[in-house]
Amino acid sequence: MINLLPIENKIAVKKEYLRRIFLVLGFFVSVIGIFAVLLVSLSFYFSWRMESNYKKELAFYKENTGLSVNMAADAELLDFNSKIAILKSHKTDSRKLSEVIKSVISRKNNGVKLEGFFYKKSASKEGADAIVIKGIGVSRKNLMDFIENLKKEKDFSSANFPVSN
Repeated sequence: MINLLPIENKIAVKKEYLRRIFLVLGFFVSVIGIFAVLLVSLSFYFSWRMESNYKKELAFYKENTGLSVNMAADAELLDFNSKIAILKSHKTDSRKLSEVIKSVISRKNNGVKLEGFFYKKSASKEGADAIVIKGIGVSRKNLMDFIENLKKEKDFSSANFPVSN
């Protein structure tokens, strides 16, 4: 198809086309912006209403029940504090379990295949935790070499394996 328009008119048509595209895009962006502002304002309004309702309910419970609300909150806080104390009581100088596992893997030789790691927490505070390693060795010598490598590690108090092959 032959376009017989002069170059000035072609430029004017192209400018008009781009102007209309930007006008339509601007319209859609403004509509989306209006919807976003509307949704955010509705969300803010409903959360404000819920907060005021909760404050009214709390005031009602405080007036009618007296100390029971505070006692329940105190009991929950004591329970939470005891759980935090348990977490804090864990040895601070001990290494992370992932670091210990990486150390075991780095000491493994080619004749040993590790299949699993199991962690046993000690029942007493003074007792040492245990890591049980499940695996297979090509030969007993490979297993003995692996055990000797683990005994050289300062984080392990002992290392042994069952007599059965």
